[in-house]
Amino acid sequence: MKRTALALAHAPAQATRRPEGALDPLRRRLAAAGGSAREAVLADLLEDDLDETAAALAALDRYLGIVRAELGAARADGRRLLALSALADPAPAVDRLDTTLSALRRRMAQLSRRLPG
Repeated sequence: MKRTALALAHAPAQATRRPEGALDPLRRRLAAAGGSAREAVLADLLEDDLDETAAALAALDRYLGIVRAELGAARADGRRLLALSALADPAPAVDRLDTTLSALRRRMAQLSRRLPG
């Protein structure tokens, strides 16, 4: 019986880091609107949510890159694709994306009530 081996490298998700002070304009508007320490913490959490969402998207992008590369490889065959489908599971990244997007939307709604307009 012929066996096929497929090696996948697991790299921790690394989001594209935001520019330092990316939410500073938001923080200034919150302060001008009479924001307190609570709003400052919400802005910090919103920034973290953005980073976590970007990391989840990056993990999904890496998964798709692996799949595309394997499908486009001259050596692609049924056994290799079956091995890939068994080893590379995007579900954790999808779950993480769902969680981070929910948190992001919730914090945006919380902050929207504290801004004029």
